[in-house]
Order: sequence, then C-alpha cells, then structure tokens
Amino acid sequence: MNIIEQIQKSFNDFLTQQFSLSEKQLNACAFELNTNEAKQQFGDLSSNAAMVLAKELKQSPRILAQTIVDEFQHQDVLKLQLAGPGFINMFLTPQSFRALAHHLFLTGNSFFQLPDSADHFHYNVEFVSANPTGPLHLGHGRGGIIGDVLSKILRFIGHQVTSEFYINDAGSQIAKLGESFRIRCMQELGSDETLPEEGYHGQYLIELAQACVTQYGDTLKGETHSFFADYAKEHLLEQLKKTLADYGIQFDAWFSEKKLHK
Repeated sequence: MNIIEQIQKSFNDFLTQQFSLSEKQLNACAFELNTNEAKQQFGDLSSNAAMVLAKELKQSPRILAQTIVDEFQHQDVLKLQLAGPGFINMFLTPQSFRALAHHLFLTGNSFFQLPDSADHFHYNVEFVSANPTGPLHLGHGRGGIIGDVLSKILRFIGHQVTSEFYINDAGSQIAKLGESFRIRCMQELGSDETLPEEGYHGQYLIELAQACVTQYGDTLKGETHSFFADYAKEHLLEQLKKTLADYGIQFDAWFSEKKLHK
C-alpha cells in the first residue's frame, strides 16, 4: 500500500468513526489526486465528503468540512484546507513525496497494479464499431485510440479485458449498401442505371465494383440483392480490419449484429 492509499484508508476510517457512516455512504465520497498543473494551489489530494454527507448528517457542508479539517490528522499530510462550498484540500509533506518516489522506483510497473486483495473485474470494451459500408474516417480513429488505450490500461492494472468490435451489419444501411453496389456493378457492365441521392457515392464502391465484375462478369446480372450486400460488406469489412491493424489496433472479438438478431 503506497502513501496515497494509506492516507485514503486513514481518511475513510476517520470519516466512518467520526460520523458513523455506512459503507454505502463512504463509497459516495470522492477522494482524488490533483493532477492539474494549473490548480496546484488546491493541494495534492481533495475530497467532497462534507458536501456529499451534509444532507444525510443534517449539517452545513462548510461546518462539516471544518470539523474534518480540524480533527483529521496523518503524518504525511502537512495541512488541510477548506475551500469553496465545502471541499477539503490536503497538502502532503515533502517527506511523503520522497517516500512515494522511492516506493515507485522500487516497485516499477507493479506500483500501478491492483493488489491481489482488490476487486478484479472482466470488462468488455466495445469501440470503433463503424458500419462496414465504407472506409474509416478521422472520427473512427479518435474512438479507436480512446478504446484501445482504455483496454490496455485496464489490462495493465490487473483486470481481464475483452476488446470488441460490434459489426453493424444488419438494418437499412446494409440494404442501402447492397443496392448502391449493385448499381455500380451494373454500370460497369454498361447499364445506364443511376445511383439514388441517398445511396453510397464514394469512389471506393466503383473500385470494388470493377474488381467484382472482373471476377464474375455478366453472371452478376442474375445475382440477388443479398449477394451484392454480402459481397460489399465482407470486402469493406476486410479493408476496415486492415486499416485498424495498420493503425496498431487489434480486437479480441468481432461480433456481428446480424448474428445477434438471429
């Protein structure tokens, strides 16, 4: 247990004994590390305990906070300060920072990992999950970074994680894709059919239609709508997977919405 955890435990024990708190009441109180460089004047640690507990204890948040500031003591806390409507800010001693740094250098990566006694969970993190109707765009890349980093952090600290891409391969967007792709294939075969305004107009479907016509030729004129929808979906999904792999993102599971409906 590092110094921050020790202070938190002592603080929680103090609150429980001082105000006869239940576990539920205690869990509602935040205890946070101040990592905002621009707000270091608000201390190193903070808690909203007084504001959370004020209503249940029928006391003014500031009076409650002042009681905590006056009564709570810990060898690694230099001072406590009441701020705003009832925030409690804690300033650590210089010695505590030295001890914390020493502990960090000794323990390395395990400093950040959950102890065996802590609760470990299995998380399913679903992200990107773009429709397989065209190439990924910048917004998908942003979501991909957030989901991938979150998955890696959860794994790093000791949880089990399944990263999942939910394939949106059911519904109207796939039907629209199939019809758009069919028209592009027919155009490649000499038809004068035009793509509706609400269809998919990207160059990628023209290129995919050219490849499909090279493979199947005139036999495409007798194919069903589901053939075109499935062909386009599967090829675009493979491109999507390659983009993500090139981006450095790997998924544990690719789950089909169509399969879920079935």
